[in-house]
Order: sequence, then C-alpha cells, then structure tokens
Amino acid sequence: MPQQNPGNTLNIVSLVLGILSVLLLCAALPTIGITLFLGIPLGIAAIVCGIIGKSKTPHGMPSGMAIAGIVLGAIGILGGGIAAVFGIALLAELGNDPEFMYLLDELSRY
Repeated sequence: MPQQNPGNTLNIVSLVLGILSVLLLCAALPTIGITLFLGIPLGIAAIVCGIIGKSKTPHGMPSGMAIAGIVLGAIGILGGGIAAVFGIALLAELGNDPEFMYLLDELSRY
C-alpha cells in the first residue's frame, strides 16, 4: 500500500485557490471590478495553504501542487496590488478632469 500524503488536501486547496486568484485577476483587469480585490485574499489563502501543506508533506513525497499554489497565489497578490494601485491612480486623475466630472454629472441626472 502506498504511503499517504497528509498534506495532499492542503496542496490541492492551495493550487485551486491560486488558480482562482489568477483567473479573477485576469477577468477583472479590463473592468477594475470587485473581483480584482477578491483575488488578493484568495492569493493569501493559497500561499498559507501551500506552506502548511508543504510542511505536512513527508520528505521525498511530491509537493508540486503546493509550490504551484504558492506561486500562483503570489502572482494573484502582486498582480491585484499593482492593478489596484493603477486603478486608484486612474480614478484620482479622472477626478481632476472637468470633462469627466461633467459626464458624471450628466449621468447622475438619469
């Protein structure tokens, strides 16, 4: 009977959360929507689950899913943070544009 990997469940969870984090980042970039900010906590959870799962994996057992989850979670966090900074800077810049403010005023009348 093969030896069981006690960290395998956390490794899989880490990988799934990391994939979701990157997918939400990719889906939200064109719109700078709320899903962009959901990718950051999912990335954090992917990293935490990956580290715990990797530490529970016995030496010599494969832990590639945990490593992939950690990497994807880090990509989701970094990408989400960078996109959030650019989104906030864009909104701040547009807030100073009189034409944009006029268009917002026109839209609020409807």
